[in-house]
Amino acid sequence: MVSGHLAVKKNRWYAILCLRHPDGRRRDKWIARGLSYPGNKRKAEAVLLELRRQYFNAHPWNASTPLSDYISGWLRTRQREIAETTYNSYLQIANEIVHYFLNHDICLCEISPCHIEVYYQTLYERGLKGNSVLHHHALLHKALADAARRGLIAENPMERVSRPAKGDFIPHPYSTEEMRALFGALQGHELEVPIKLAAYYGLRRSEVLGLRWRAINFEQGTISIEHTICEVSAAVSKQRIIGRDTVKRKSSNRTLPMTPMIKELLLAYQSKQASSDYLFTDDSGNVIRPNYLSYAFQKILKENNLRRIRFHDLRHSSAGILISNRVPLVEVQQWLGHSTIRITADLYTHLAYEIKERSAAVMSDILFNKKEKTTNETN
Repeated sequence: MVSGHLAVKKNRWYAILCLRHPDGRRRDKWIARGLSYPGNKRKAEAVLLELRRQYFNAHPWNASTPLSDYISGWLRTRQREIAETTYNSYLQIANEIVHYFLNHDICLCEISPCHIEVYYQTLYERGLKGNSVLHHHALLHKALADAARRGLIAENPMERVSRPAKGDFIPHPYSTEEMRALFGALQGHELEVPIKLAAYYGLRRSEVLGLRWRAINFEQGTISIEHTICEVSAAVSKQRIIGRDTVKRKSSNRTLPMTPMIKELLLAYQSKQASSDYLFTDDSGNVIRPNYLSYAFQKILKENNLRRIRFHDLRHSSAGILISNRVPLVEVQQWLGHSTIRITADLYTHLAYEIKERSAAVMSDILFNKKEKTTNETN
C-alpha cells in the first residue's frame, strides 16, 4: 500500500501520501478533507487509510483523481506494451504534462477541452512546433480514452479538442559540395567511418550504430540493415543502451550494395578495430552512445566551419543528392527504407524542383521551338 502520514497545517488535518513520478522521483501529495484541528484525529486517520487504498496498485483511480496523478499511473500500466524507445519519448511528454497540471489541481471529472487547449498554448509559447504539440495531443488522447473506457469519466474530452496542425517539414540538407567538404574534414577522424556510412547510405543514427560485422559481407559486397541501437533514460531501463534485432519498420530492413570505396574504407577500419561484435565501439569496447555521436558530429562541424545541420540531416542529404541526379523516387525509397513512395515524395518534393526546371526546359524546347527548328531544317 502507498505510504503516508498525517500533518496539521493552519488548523486543518492533511493526509500526506508518498507517491512517485513516472521517472521514479518521490513526491509528497498533500490532501485536505476539511477536518479541523484539534479534534477529528480518528476521522483523519480513516481518511488517510482510504486514500492510501485508493492510490494502491497500478490503477487506483476514480473521477476525483487529479489528472497529474492519473497520467503518471496510466503510463506505468502501459510500459510493458510499449517498446523502450517509444516509452522513453512518452515518459518525457508525460513528465511535462504532469509538471503542468500538478500546479492546476484539476481532477479527471473536471478536465475540459479548454484546459487542454490552454496547456497547448503554453507549449507554443515555449517555442514548440505543431508537430511536437501533436505528440502531447496523442498521449493525452490515449490516456483519457482509457479513462472513459474504464468509466472514470463520461466521455473523452479530447474528442472536442482541436487537433494541433502538423507543420510542413522542410529539411535543409547539405549540397553535393558541402558533403564533399564534410568528407574531407572527416579524413582520419575517429568517427570518420560511422558518419561517412550514415551520409553515404542515408542511414538513421540507430541503424549506423547498430551495424555488426555479421551484417557486412565482403565476399558478396553487401551491407545488411537489420539491427538498431537506442539510448533510453534510467527510468525506462537500467541498461541505458539497448540493441534490438528490429528496425523502425519492415521496409527499413534492407540490404545495400558495398561499393569498392566503401569496402576499402571498412577493411581499413576493421584492421584497426579491437575485436567486437559491433563496428563502432568506444575504448572500453562498448557500443558508441547515440547522443555522443550527435554531440561529436556537431563539434566536427563547428571546428571545420561547416554549416550546422542535425545528424539526421545526413539522411536527407543523401536523398537530396540522389534526387537531384535524377535517381527515380522508387529507388530512393528503397535506398532509405521508407515504407511507401509517398513518404519519400512528401519529404523531398522541394528537392526535386531542379528536376522540374529541367523538365520545363525540355517541354519548352519541344513545343515552343518546334516551328523554329522546322523552318531552319527547310532552309
